[in-house]
Amino acid sequence: MKAFGKFLLTLVLLPASLLLQGQTFTSRDSLRGVYRHYDFSLEGPETPAPKGYKPFYISHYGRHGSRYPVDRDYLWNIVRTLQPVADAGLLSELGLGILDDCHRLDSICRAGVYGDLSERGALEHRTIARNMARRWKPVFRRGGRVDVLCSYVPRCIHSMENFTAALSEECPRLRYSIDSSEACYAYLVNNHSVKKAPAAARLEVEAAWDDEFWQPFYRRLFTDPEKALKLIRSRYLLCEFIYTNGSMVPLYAPDSGIDLMSVFTDEEFRTIYEAYNDKTWGGHCNSVANGDWRIHRMDSLLISYVAEADAAIAAYRAAPGCGSPARRMKEAAPVATLRFGHDTSLMPLLSLMGVEGFHRQLPTVGASAVFNSSIHMTMGANLIMVFYSNRSGDVLVKFVHSGRETRIPALSPYEGPYYRWDDVRSWFLGRVQ
Repeated sequence: MKAFGKFLLTLVLLPASLLLQGQTFTSRDSLRGVYRHYDFSLEGPETPAPKGYKPFYISHYGRHGSRYPVDRDYLWNIVRTLQPVADAGLLSELGLGILDDCHRLDSICRAGVYGDLSERGALEHRTIARNMARRWKPVFRRGGRVDVLCSYVPRCIHSMENFTAALSEECPRLRYSIDSSEACYAYLVNNHSVKKAPAAARLEVEAAWDDEFWQPFYRRLFTDPEKALKLIRSRYLLCEFIYTNGSMVPLYAPDSGIDLMSVFTDEEFRTIYEAYNDKTWGGHCNSVANGDWRIHRMDSLLISYVAEADAAIAAYRAAPGCGSPARRMKEAAPVATLRFGHDTSLMPLLSLMGVEGFHRQLPTVGASAVFNSSIHMTMGANLIMVFYSNRSGDVLVKFVHSGRETRIPALSPYEGPYYRWDDVRSWFLGRVQ
């Protein structure tokens, strides 16, 4: 909990507009995939609810915010790959510079906490929480209970702490019930045996790897590419390790002056982004190869979404003044359910729900023509379901993906981005196995 105190102290000193500055991105800044920071400039406008409908309940899932590399091994993948080449005297000055940068980054991460939330990540979640409280004020106006379900991984705990702290600043009458137990993790994250999906996706991407295209890169990196490449286990993974670690540097060491991405030309950068983006789809979304079983790891979580929403709706309808902003939710049900987890859970969940951008089954290779993880699954990415009711107790729901209203393409909306809950409920339950 000491780390949380450090985050809060730092955040008090930082202006809330920090993440809203400098939003003119180069193509490289906007193609960092799942390692891109949360982009507040992409949040969209609010479509007014149909006449007579007021928001009364929120159901949320949020990925942790910007972080350090998940562990030393992740950064050290580059070192393990290139050090044997350096020992053989086959690494160019460019390659030796990459190794030096990795050692510098390791020093920075050891000073922080490998895998933990960065200061930027803490501020992301505080800002997301404030935006939520201000966008749907009637949900929180009179206080009430907020149920919080959280992965026990520290970066998720710290994301939750910053989120709820900011939400409490906006809405001081809220009370929190928090669960970060192993049992909660089991259904909130449910990553048992899922590593085989990204492993299979990697094999698909590697099979499509155009080694001829990468020859100029190899010649810049190695003094004798033919000999050096014999020491490399996977040419694709070499490029992936540099890309993924380079993408993360701005999340935790923005002032370090280290730019691992500079080793790639613009065309090389886009090519490795697309390969890794394809792999992300193949490993965690509704891919042809893995989707039929991968997305159903989230079945129990989706069933719980329905049960929790049903309970909130029942309590709302039973409360005095149903449909009136002046009414109070009964103590038995929360005004919001907040969940904090990982991209590897949120992506299959969105696929199972059939949210736009995740609703189609696509081959792994070529998924980048449709799927852009730099927009769809940044650090801090989230899905917020906002429930609305009128005085008759009719319930509508709207889906907001990382601040942007979105759709369920398989369903017909009631009006604009608003859907009948009964339609959504039937769709959800029909999706699970």
